[in-house]
Amino acid sequence: YEVDQMYGHAPVNTVRLAHSVFGTGPQDFSDATVYTVPSGATVFATGSMQWSWGLDDYGVPNVRPSYMNSAAQQVTRNVLARFLQ
Repeated sequence: YEVDQMYGHAPVNTVRLAHSVFGTGPQDFSDATVYTVPSGATVFATGSMQWSWGLDDYGVPNVRPSYMNSAAQQVTRNVLARFLQ
C-alpha cells in the first residue's frame, strides 16, 4: 500500500488538507496536501495511491480491478476548484 506523508522538508507553502490514520503504528498515516511550485502550477497530493484509482479506470482490467468512485471524483474537483481560483 502506498501513502504520502508530509515531512519537514515539504515546500514552504504546503497546506495539509487531511491527516488520515491507516494502521496502528505511530507512523501509519497519510496526508493529503496541496502546494504551488515557482512556475505557478498547483500540486495536489491525495495521500494515497488508492485515491487516484478512484478517479479513472486506467489499467482496468489488465492491471487492477475497477475502483472508480464518483465521490472521490467530486472531492478532487472541489479541492482543485478551490485552489485553482
